[in-house]
Amino acid sequence: MGGCRSALTGAVGMWGNPAGLAGLAAREIHLTARQGYALAGLETVQTGFLWSEANRGLGLSASHFGTAGYREQELALSGAIQLSPSVAIGLRGGYVGQGVDEAGVSGSVSSRIGIQVRLDEHWLVSSVISQPWGGQLAGGWDAGVAFSPSATTLWTSEITAEWGFAPTFRSGFEYHLSHTCLIRAGIQLSPSVFAFGLGVLVGKSCTLACSASYDLLLGMTPGIGLHWQIEGQAEQ
Repeated sequence: MGGCRSALTGAVGMWGNPAGLAGLAAREIHLTARQGYALAGLETVQTGFLWSEANRGLGLSASHFGTAGYREQELALSGAIQLSPSVAIGLRGGYVGQGVDEAGVSGSVSSRIGIQVRLDEHWLVSSVISQPWGGQLAGGWDAGVAFSPSATTLWTSEITAEWGFAPTFRSGFEYHLSHTCLIRAGIQLSPSVFAFGLGVLVGKSCTLACSASYDLLLGMTPGIGLHWQIEGQAEQ
């Protein structure tokens, strides 16, 4: 969806806006992998477990990027609470290890705080701040909006930027072709990236997804994902 995450709800909150984890009545396991620009050494693997019910949600996630020469690894815990039927807030904290083997791997603390406000049954607005308390890692902000005209259609857009850099615009949509199949597409500006994805329900509780994004300068990034719903039904 063009990299949009700020105004989305569900397990994506473990890597985007943690406020999106609250009130979903779901137990889910996620596993994703992608290869940056189809180049060896730029692989990213992420896994996460979501537990959400009533007015709260928790997410435990881990990620790995790079090769034996240089790598980045993170273990993070996300929590969210529904303050009211329309307002949810979330906090994410993690530990990041990064570096070159010869020089040693250094550790840093990552942090993120987010809020989502549901204006009505169709509209939702959101905001996220990364590294709000500073630290060694780069931080930034996101501001997004999501619109769901029906149960099968979702559109979202956001503006995002790292501290000290110009903002970037992203937009994407999701459409359920049927109960077992959905498509996603999106775009990002500066740099220009186009994205497309397809998800298929396998059995009663497992969804297999594939995606591809194309950077006009750096080329194609393929990805694949597996989503296993243990119980409950997540709501968009």
